[in-house]
Amino acid sequence: MDNKEKKNEQDMINTQVEPHNHRAIIGFDKNGVPKVLVPVSGHTHKHVDENGTEYEHSHEEVFTEDYMKAVAAYRETFPTKQDVLDNVPDPAVKEMMLRMEQLGYDTAFDRFDKQQPQCSFGLSGTCCRICNMGPCRITPKSPRGVCGADADLIVARNLLRGAAAGAAQHGMHARELILMLKWAAQGKLDIPIIGEYKVIAMAKSFGIKTKHRQIKNIAIDLADALLADLSRTEPDEYKVITACAAPERQKVWKDMDILPISAYHEVFEAYHKTGCATDGDWESVMKQFLRCGLAFTFSGVVSTSIATDALLGVGDRVTSKVNVGALCKYRSSRTSADSGKRDRKGWTEREISETCERKRSKGHSVLRHLLFRTFFYVPL
Repeated sequence: MDNKEKKNEQDMINTQVEPHNHRAIIGFDKNGVPKVLVPVSGHTHKHVDENGTEYEHSHEEVFTEDYMKAVAAYRETFPTKQDVLDNVPDPAVKEMMLRMEQLGYDTAFDRFDKQQPQCSFGLSGTCCRICNMGPCRITPKSPRGVCGADADLIVARNLLRGAAAGAAQHGMHARELILMLKWAAQGKLDIPIIGEYKVIAMAKSFGIKTKHRQIKNIAIDLADALLADLSRTEPDEYKVITACAAPERQKVWKDMDILPISAYHEVFEAYHKTGCATDGDWESVMKQFLRCGLAFTFSGVVSTSIATDALLGVGDRVTSKVNVGALCKYRSSRTSADSGKRDRKGWTEREISETCERKRSKGHSVLRHLLFRTFFYVPL
C-alpha cells in the first residue's frame, strides 16, 4: 500500500458525521427577546461514504427519542394539588381550596391529578386525529402517520388548529362589540357612545372623514372598517394593521408574506391547510399560524379594544381592593350601581359597606362567610 492509499484510508477512518441538532436551543438576548442560540438541523443531514461521496441520511428514530425525553422531563415539572397548597403564596386561595375540599367540590387541581399520567404523544403534539385513517402517533417504530406526515408536520398542524380556534373565539367577541357599536350609532340599540374622543381619534387613523360629521356617522364608518377586516374574502388592505401597527413591523410581515386577508379567511385557510394531503410543508403551515396570530391580535384584540373604548370610554387607572378576601358575605353577586339603590336582598350599598366593616372589626373571616353563603349557588 503506497502513501496515497494509506492517506485515503486514514481519511475514511476520520470521516465523522456532520454536526447537527435535532432540537433548537432557544435563549434570550440582552434585551430579553427570545433568540435561537443553536438552530435545528432537521432530520436529514450529510454523511461521506467510503468512496468519498456525500449522501443525505435521516435519524428519525433518534429525533423521536429526543423529543420523548424532553416530554418526560417536562412532565416532572407538573405540580400536584398538594404542591399548590404547599407553595401558593396567597392564603385566600389556600383557604378556598381547603374549604371546597371539605364541601366535596372538585377543582381544576383535583381533576388535573386524576388525569395523570397524561398522554405523552398529546403532550408532545405528535398525535394526529385529523383524518379517519388515524389517530396516528409518532414513535421510533412508526416515524410517519398513515398519510405520510412526520412529527414536524403533525406538530405544526396541531399548533395551527389551536391558533385558528383562538382567532375564531376572540374574533366572535370582536364581532359582537363592533356590531354593538354600529347598532348603537344607528339607534338599533339603546346604548350611548361614551367614548366620542376614541371614535374620532381612531377614525382619523383609519383615514375616515371626521370634520362636520355627526359622531354616530363616524362611528358607523369605523365599525364598517373593523367588520371588513373580520370578513374580507378578496386580498386587500387590512385596515386596522395599517392604522395601528408600527410601519417597520408591517414591512417585515409583508416581506414574510404573512399579512392576513381577514380573520374569517385565515381561519378557513388554517383548517384547509391542515387537512389530510393538502399541505405537507410544515414551514408553510407555520406561516399560516403567523397569519392567524396577526388576525387574532388586530381583529380579536385591537378591534375589540377600539369598539369597547368607543362605547364605554377609555378606562382610567384606579387603585382597588381585589381577591376573595375583598368580598363580603352580605354583598350580592351583582353590586348596586348607586349606593342609594337596594339590591335583590333589600340592602343598599352603604348598608352593605357598613356591615362589612363591623364584621371585619369583630375579627370575622370574610372569606369563611363568603364560602358558606355562595358555594351552593355558584358552580366552580
